[in-house]
Formats: sequence, C-alpha cells, structure tokens
Amino acid sequence: MHIAELLRGLPFIESIEDNGEINGEWTLILNFPIEGNKILMFVMCVNLTTSPMKSKGNSPVRFFNPQLISYPHIMHSGYLCMHTRDCVTWEDRIIEDVSALHEWIERYYVKREVDEHYEDLVVEDVLIKGRKKLFYYSRMIPMPKVGDYGIVAYTRLKESRSDNKTDTYLVQSLVWGDRKVCSGEWSQYYLNMEYELGLFVMLNGSPSEYDKFAVDKYEKLEDLCTDEQLEYLYRQLYRSKKEFAPIFFGYMTPSKQLRWLITYPDRNQPLIMGEKNKIEKRVEWKPKLGNIKMEQAASEGCSYEQFFGRGSFPKSISEKRVLLLGVGAIGSIVAITLIRCGIRDITLSDFDDKHSGNVCRSEYLFDTGHTKKIDEMKHILESISPFVKVTCIDELHMILKHAPYQEPAQATQILDLFDIVIDCSIDSEMMWAIDQIETKAQVINLSISNGARELVCAFSPNVSEFVSRVYTDVIKEGTGDLYNPEGCWSPTFKASYNDVQVMVQYALRNIVRMLNGESAKANFMIREIDESLKLIRW
Repeated sequence: MHIAELLRGLPFIESIEDNGEINGEWTLILNFPIEGNKILMFVMCVNLTTSPMKSKGNSPVRFFNPQLISYPHIMHSGYLCMHTRDCVTWEDRIIEDVSALHEWIERYYVKREVDEHYEDLVVEDVLIKGRKKLFYYSRMIPMPKVGDYGIVAYTRLKESRSDNKTDTYLVQSLVWGDRKVCSGEWSQYYLNMEYELGLFVMLNGSPSEYDKFAVDKYEKLEDLCTDEQLEYLYRQLYRSKKEFAPIFFGYMTPSKQLRWLITYPDRNQPLIMGEKNKIEKRVEWKPKLGNIKMEQAASEGCSYEQFFGRGSFPKSISEKRVLLLGVGAIGSIVAITLIRCGIRDITLSDFDDKHSGNVCRSEYLFDTGHTKKIDEMKHILESISPFVKVTCIDELHMILKHAPYQEPAQATQILDLFDIVIDCSIDSEMMWAIDQIETKAQVINLSISNGARELVCAFSPNVSEFVSRVYTDVIKEGTGDLYNPEGCWSPTFKASYNDVQVMVQYALRNIVRMLNGESAKANFMIREIDESLKLIRW
C-alpha cells in the first residue's frame, strides 16, 4: 500500500513528505493550506504491524503536533485524540482518519470552535502505593464556596473481582466550620457506610493547564489558595495526630458544577513550607506550596443526571413513589427495570423466601443462599443505583389482603402514600382485596399465563373483574401442565427467564407510555401471534 499516493488525491492537502517505514510504523508529514498562505503541519504515524481496525477504541493511525497543545483534543503527548468511524480496509482507514483530521483543523484551528460540553481535567494515570484510586462524587447541597476548607468523608466500595488493582471510593459528605453537608443525592445505604477522612479546600479557579490538563505540581495551586487554607492544610498534615489523606482541591466549571482534583500527599516531603515576610518591624510567616509532583487520583462525576444520562424513564415516572407487591419471577424483573430506569423511591412487599428453584427465572443470585426475597432484592437494587431509597415491608402483603374485612381505612392510608402500586403477586385474592380499597394511587396488575404465552395488564379500578374475564374467556387457561415442585408447594406456571423477560419488558414500555400521556391508558394483553408480539387493548 502506497500511503502517500493514496493521500495525494485529497484536495485539502498541500504537500506530503514520505519518511518511510521504521520498525513497522510508517511516518509522513502532512502540510495543510491555511488562510493567508499559511501551512499547518501534522506528523502522521501509521502502525502497519496491526490491522486497520481499532484496538480498544484507538485507531492505528495517529497525528502529532505538540505545538498545538493549547487547542482542543491535543493531548500532553502532542497527539490528537479523535474518534473516527470503523473501517475494515487500510484504504478506508487512511482516508477516514485524514479526513477527520482535516475536519478538526477547520473546526478548532481555523474557526476556533469550543466544545459546548465541559470535559473533566485530564489527570496522570499513576499507581499510588501500587494501587489505582478512583473517586465517585455527586453534587453537594448546599454547595461549598470558594475559600471554604474542611474535612471530607468518603467510603470504599467493594473490591472488584476482576480488577484487584483499583480502589473505588464514594464521597459522602463535607464538614467545614460548624456545617456538615452530605451528598444531596446518594441514598442512606451509601451515606451510612463506614468512612475514612480526607481534607478539602475550595480553589478560586481551575487547577488546569490549557483548560484541559490538571496541574502536576503543588506549587501551581498556590495562587488558587488563600493563606488561611494553606495554614489549615499545614496544621492538619503536620501537627494533627489524625492521618488525613487524600486532599480534595475543589473548583467550579464554567457551568457552575463542582469538580475535584484529588491528590495523595507524602507527609515525609515538605508539601507546605514557610516563607518569612518582614513587614515594618514585624516578621510574618507566609505558607508556600512546595515544588513537589502530585500523585493524583482519578475522579468521576456521578450525579443522578450523569448516572442515567444514557437513558431513563421520563421524569414524570421516575419521581413517582412505587409500591411493588410480589417480587417473584415477574416482580423481580419489574423491580430491577424500575431502578435501572431511574426510580428513586420503591417499597417492596413479599412474604416468601428465595429458594434455589427461584433463581432460574428471576433476578436473584444463587451464591447468596436461602434469604427472604425482599431482603435480597433490596440489596440488589441498592447495589445497582446509589440514588434509590428501598423500603421492605413483608407484612404489608397480609395487611392489604385482609383489609376489606378488618381495617379498610388503614389500607387506604397506606396505599395513598404511593403514586403507583404494581401488583405482581399473581394472587387472585390479593387482586380482589385491592379492588375493594379506596386509594388515590394508580394500581397496575401484571400477570402471566402458563408458558408465558400471554401477559395481562390491568389498571384500576375493577382490576379483578377484567383479569378474571380475560383468563376465562380469552386465554381459557386451565390448571393442567403446571410445574409442581417437590414437597408441599403450590403449583406454578412454566416459563423460562427469557419468556418472562420479553413479556414484562414489552409491557413496561407500554405502561410507561400510557402513564406519561404518550398513548391512551387502557387495559391490555400481550400475545405472540405469527412470531410477533401483539398488544391487544380493551
């Protein structure tokens, strides 16, 4: 392949210098014409020891010009960071990447465009005592201000089974003066975890070079700190008996979002030194930051919006308070879907325990052994989302079921605490009982036929009458061919996890659209007809 010959057909290149191949890498110098008879040069490096396809997202073609380091997407190394489309031939790869380079020149060099979205500062990827450090943080309410300083509480998350070289932490709260501020978003499950302590100071500017790289030495932060903040750090680091590490240097983005530069200081090095200033007849001690290289930890913003940025339920749904009755095959899938789609407040009720036979078609785990279903589901949901409040009430099932004969007013008060009640219990007595209870909550009943051939969804009121009629007159389901577990167990429907999952997800998609006003709310049945799922409305 003759790279230079291939590129000479491109109209936006002025000239090409072919330096040939050394150790499997072909190097060329590309000259691009710029306004005013100027030329912009890039070194093009092509790794011919591999294929034209990307490796871990990186193209085998790279472009280099360290003099452009102040421009967007030029990294410390001088290489341009680009994300180009996939290619399977060298000809397509070369043309695609060089064309993307030309587009970068037009946008960022010629037109001086600035990306609208804020990108976090690039920190050096280093090991701290042989470990990588990563901190998740969310917004604080109220937000600390420039000049504030104090203590950070953070907790370590579980160690990954696959990556035993990374310690991941979550920032829980800040304490400054007489004020303690917890994260305004994390659930109590995470805020109540055992914590470690660090220090924080709020800088009066971004600790950056070229607005994209984090500074690499402490002395470069000096103009961003007050003397009071430096004296505080000195007292805590060198005079306090407590071990504080790391230091969180806070700063605000152009859009007023809080970010952290997190470093691990070596207490054996003079991070903060004193400088004597003679003022008239007095000598004052002025703190100075040392010319010491930082050991930086990675940090990652994890607000609710960032966490669910790739997709969630509409806000009109995610802010609802949900009661889920029954967390078996259907209910466990519903629970996890709700939480992965942004629900923040859910209450679970189920009297049953999890047995080994439940695992194959539900969301439970085998290695947790015999547990109460709601207890394990609570743990699973809290492990998925740091924003969800999960409440478990095992006896609520029975309270509601017997309410028409005992305490209907109490049942009304309970259900009125919720916006949505989803009954996945597949219990006809429960279904009838809830129909008798007056409530402002929207009740939704989900049930599935044997073999998962149909799923029935009913909205209050009069759920029981509709569901019974559908199963009797439309589905015409009998009691044969059910699964009978060994021992004294009630028979249950037969269906695989895949069968149940497909039906439930399609049902939830339509329920959300109905509740959000995108389509008219109506009872429906999902049935597979001619190898397609059909939604039949009533």
